[in-house]
Amino acid sequence: MALADTMGAICAFLNLPPNSRTSTIESKTNLIRPGKLGETLTARSKLLNKGRTLMLLYTEIQDSQEKLVAVVIQNQIVIKSPQAKDA
Repeated sequence: MALADTMGAICAFLNLPPNSRTSTIESKTNLIRPGKLGETLTARSKLLNKGRTLMLLYTEIQDSQEKLVAVVIQNQIVIKSPQAKDA
């Protein structure tokens, strides 16, 4: 879950408007199978929807055989800086 939350946050950060920050406000994790100790896991995040105040992100985690380990959907809030001017 920590890997998926970090990947979702990075994806959200890369899609933020200027003078904004983000925070996870909701996250749903489906754990499908365990990752094995010492195995390399791969995480891929995708922005599904970008609104003015919320972003919806989807993350998949796969093992070294490309089998699905977990699926995570999360909402990230967009927090504008108080100094930011509305366009």
